[in-house]
Amino acid sequence: MSATTKSGTGAGSILVINSVAATLAVPCTPPAQPPVALTVAPATTPTGIAVLQLKEFTVPEQSWSYDDITNTSSPAVGVGVLKESLATLVDPGEFTATGIFLPSDPGIVALQTAFQTGLANAFQIQLKPISGQSTTGNIYAFSAYVAKNPVPSNIDAGKAVTVKISLKLDSVMTVATGS
Repeated sequence: MSATTKSGTGAGSILVINSVAATLAVPCTPPAQPPVALTVAPATTPTGIAVLQLKEFTVPEQSWSYDDITNTSSPAVGVGVLKESLATLVDPGEFTATGIFLPSDPGIVALQTAFQTGLANAFQIQLKPISGQSTTGNIYAFSAYVAKNPVPSNIDAGKAVTVKISLKLDSVMTVATGS
């Protein structure tokens, strides 16, 4: 992370995986509301591992699914009937990111390990302060499965080797609004 970033941009924002990997004996717990920031190196006792050199990432758009419950008793609207809906499922979405592949990146190694276990792990997206925030940016916490093994992709002799990260959320995101 650089010390100076342009206000209002995503520069300096990071993806962090919990430094304590989930196991069958100790599975990932749902994120707290509001979440507490995981600390990353060079902190004395880091609680998270930052994934280095991400170029861009997409925060999932969580959404509801609805069942059509329109019936013979549904309210009339003019000459028609009001379509009624019932919220049934929340799709927590998928987080995706691309970055520069560094085989020694502790974050990539942690993601590869999490993929191999097939278990959900705790993650955070930590944003730098944006307009109206001076001390901390928003923190979005969630648990997710590493959906695809983050190995090198887009190998081209004239370009940096990149990596794609895909996380399938299994919790609703919680947020701590920055200040």
